[in-house]
This record gives sequence, C-alpha cells and structure tokens, in this order.
Amino acid sequence: MATLNPEPVSVLRVGEGMGLAHCDILDVLVVARFCDPSLHVYTGPRLGEGPMYQFCLEGVGLTHLGANFLAFAGSAGARYLLATDRYNSAVHVIDVVHKRHIGYVAAPDTIAWPRSVAARGAFVAVSAWIYDCSGAHTIQLFEGSGATWTPIRVLGGDFGVPGNADGQLHAPLGMRFSGCGDDMTVVVADEWNDRVSIFRVCDGAFVGHVATDLSKPVDVEEFENGWLVACGESRTIEFIGMHDGERSTMKMKTSFGDLHSLATVRGVGLVVRVSDDTCRVEVFATYDAISQATMGVHRVLWMGAVVRAIMLCF
Repeated sequence: MATLNPEPVSVLRVGEGMGLAHCDILDVLVVARFCDPSLHVYTGPRLGEGPMYQFCLEGVGLTHLGANFLAFAGSAGARYLLATDRYNSAVHVIDVVHKRHIGYVAAPDTIAWPRSVAARGAFVAVSAWIYDCSGAHTIQLFEGSGATWTPIRVLGGDFGVPGNADGQLHAPLGMRFSGCGDDMTVVVADEWNDRVSIFRVCDGAFVGHVATDLSKPVDVEEFENGWLVACGESRTIEFIGMHDGERSTMKMKTSFGDLHSLATVRGVGLVVRVSDDTCRVEVFATYDAISQATMGVHRVLWMGAVVRAIMLCF
C-alpha cells in the first residue's frame, strides 16, 4: 500500500457493472457492462497498442453479465475467463481469444446464486448464497480445466445458515487463492461479518482471519506481502500486512463510490471497479511504475490506448 500513489493515474469510464479481471499472461483487462451481454477487452502492451475489442455473448443467458464477477482461469488455461451468473445459477467459461462461450464450471441451476469467483492452477472457488439472513452461505471449490470442472468440497458449509462463528460465513463475496500445494488457501471477504477469513484448500478447514474489524469488505487482493481489502461501507481500500511481527494497516480513500472489484496489474499497480454516477475503473500506479524504471513507453502507450478505446464506447 505504501508504494501505491493515492491519486489515480487514469480514470476509465466503463459503464455500470461489477465484474473486472486482468490476465498477466495475455496482458488484457476485461470489463463486463450491465447494459448488454458483452465483454469489453482492453489489450496490454505485449499485444501492442491495439484497440479495445468487444464480443457479445447472446444466446447463453447472460443478460445481466455486468451484475456478475469475473476471473481468469489458471495459467494453463489463461485464455479462459470465468463469469458468475447468479440469475441462472451458473458459472460460465468464456474463451476471450476466440471470443466464444465454451461451457461451464457449474451448469445452469447447479449452484445457488453464485456471487464471486477466483481461480488458481486447477482450482476454482465460487462464493454462493441466495438469502441475506438464511440458507447456506458458502464457498464451493471446483477442480479441473477448460470447460471440465468437478465440485470437490464446500467451505463454510457445516453450519447451513449464515453466522459469525469461526469458519462460518455471512454474505461472502470476493476471494483470492494464496500459497501453493498443501499450504494453498482461499482468502474471502466475509462482508456481513466485517472480516476477511482464510480456509485451507486441501481439506476445507478454517485457518483464521486476516482481519476482523473491517467495514463491509467486498473484495481482496494479495499485495506486497499483505492484503488489499475493498471496504464497501467506508468506501476505502485498506492494506493489511505485518511489520516486525505486528499487524500494520493503512487506508486509501479517494473519490470512491460503491466499490466492487480489485485487480493488480503487473508493472502498473491497482485497478478498482467503482459504481456511482460515473461508473468507472480507477487505476492506481505504484511509485515504481510512475518512475521511468518500470513505466516504459509501451506501458504508457497501453494506458493511453485503454483510455482512448473506452471513450469510443460513448
């Protein structure tokens, strides 16, 4: 957090929506808009200064795509974008390179109101719940690749209802995987419990909390040996890390409206999806990226190309 400039280096007007995902391998940023069933893809520097392209996903039931969340699959299937679809109780797999829908992590009517999605390697995690104060509030884990995924276990599902006991969830939203092998965990923004919780992937066991005193966290992102947490009620982004064995916390608050999604872009910094009167994406560069050391001409051209491409939408 200390290396992030608190003022955005660019503000992208992207229209209403929640979903946002960045792929380091393809170096593309993908945004879903609420007003149409299409994805808007912004090309990164390794693809040159190419213009934004978009493609429609009509015919697969994604009429409210912008209301859902996005994540790229693991490195082996980097071109595959995962999109939750709570209105159809499904999680879609989309090939962003060939611009087509190829299948599902969870087919329609097989997962109750999926909210957010995260992926790493052969694993996908989906937060799911229907009712605010009743029914199961869980994280469902899947294993597989491409368009073939198998449910393997449920995190936080032993209780059957939302609550605040350790390992219990209440309105889980954004998640990220952390670590690898037997030490791999899922870190989840547990919104109505005002905390960020950690579960182990290999057996689904509750591990602990990153923090328990947050203000309605909605998304998390690993950053500089700590965690960035988007807090919906306070409209802040908080960095939670460790310094000399003790927790350190820093807050960033600019012109945030309703916060939805976070993504880190290698060589740039933090990308934030915000909904208010302007419906935008804000880009917060690291100080290193601002300097000439890592903010090369291609990156500057890419950021300019992104801004110009988005403006063509309006």
